[in-house]
Amino acid sequence: MKSVGSVEFSYMGQDGLPHSLVTWRSPGALKEIEKLNDEELVISMKEVGKERSLQQNALLWELIGRIAKSENAPHHDPIDMYGEILKTAKAKFTYIKVMEKALDDVRRQNGVRHVQILGWETNEKGVSWANCRLYLGTSTMNTKEMNQVIEAAKWWATNLEVPWDDIL
Repeated sequence: MKSVGSVEFSYMGQDGLPHSLVTWRSPGALKEIEKLNDEELVISMKEVGKERSLQQNALLWELIGRIAKSENAPHHDPIDMYGEILKTAKAKFTYIKVMEKALDDVRRQNGVRHVQILGWETNEKGVSWANCRLYLGTSTMNTKEMNQVIEAAKWWATNLEVPWDDIL
């Protein structure tokens, strides 16, 4: 069993052992704990929020797929819809200027997930440049940042009347 919780308080018991009260955030945690009875447990602890989870990623892409299939979606390509959701979530990005012939190379760079073209310029030599917003994608996010993206996807789904509560 894996569950997330927080320690409400801790104290040193009269038996000389530390005792803690933990509040579990998972509704199913109590049923799992009751199954264990009085068995000894090995509990690992780590700080929450370091990396986004695979469950968050699966949920996000399920939402994106459903939204992109919606008749009223602004983008029917999931990658383009993903970019729109990142924009809505105010996800981290940077601006870059890229020669047109190098645009595909930028898109294939490790860590680059979405390149939004904002406009084009042509210099005095006739070379076209794309002004882009570059999103590094959710694989670089922590759980808090990923939750913001998921909330943005839920917002899109709700506003486009795309059912999503069956996947939570």
